[in-house]
Amino acid sequence: MPAIRGCPALHTLHLNNNLITELPQDDVLLLEHLRDVAAAGNPFNCTCAGAGAVQALAASGCLGQGWPQGYACHTPARYQGMLLRDVPTSVLQCNPTAVLAPVCTGLALFCVAVAAGLLWVRGAQPWGLCGLGRRDDACSTAEHL
Repeated sequence: MPAIRGCPALHTLHLNNNLITELPQDDVLLLEHLRDVAAAGNPFNCTCAGAGAVQALAASGCLGQGWPQGYACHTPARYQGMLLRDVPTSVLQCNPTAVLAPVCTGLALFCVAVAAGLLWVRGAQPWGLCGLGRRDDACSTAEHL
């Protein structure tokens, strides 16, 4: 989609049939004067990032031409062909916890793996790794604690 951040006074935005998969919600929300939006005929990605802005525009009454019949989901597969207005709102609202929790967990596991690897290289095996490789004084000491 073209950059629209530099057009804060924009009143009308017609983007019909442009192969646009999403309208960036942050960009659209910056356009305080926007009154008439048309984006029908685009292959929308019906996820929180992809279609949330379209539903927000519809709720505010800004969507005109083609709404709702011209606004269909292209992806994900389970919503393909479904009208965007019929996609459950919970799917279109981004939940930061749902995104951050797996990322944080993966990062924590990566840090543990790196720390264990560094200890292994230095010859001071962590207690949980004693008995899995070579035995040395570090494991003997850890077992006697």
